[in-house]
Amino acid sequence: SERRRTRTRRTPRQKNDAEEKAEQPPAKKPTPRKALPEVEEETAEVDGKEAINALAVRLVARLRERGLAVADDDDAARKQIGGYVMTHKRGTTVDVAAVIRQADVDVGRRVHVDNVECPDNQGLANAFKELANYEFKVGDKFKGAA
Repeated sequence: SERRRTRTRRTPRQKNDAEEKAEQPPAKKPTPRKALPEVEEETAEVDGKEAINALAVRLVARLRERGLAVADDDDAARKQIGGYVMTHKRGTTVDVAAVIRQADVDVGRRVHVDNVECPDNQGLANAFKELANYEFKVGDKFKGAA
């Protein structure tokens, strides 16, 4: 009986997780951001809607000084921060420090591009940078790199 030799095709060996990680270049460490300054304990007394609105306006100014991405429109920013004020209101007392800490977490830092040649284009450059960061978070690295 004549035996026929057939070639068997070998498939490449599957790599395990440790081998794949060893082949990948080390991940870049993100540049650390400056930490936001600590918030001192502070409370405020509010006795009506006008007082709450006034406190929200003052807090919007403080949060913008901290570099948070509060809405550019004053009314929209007041409404946004006013919601935090109402959340941390107990009777007639508002825990201002808790409002600022919550805004630090929820609102986030404002994106700022440093090397803009024409100061008139600063807002546009910041918007493009913010969109690029968003696209990277979503996972579309091609759009994020643009």
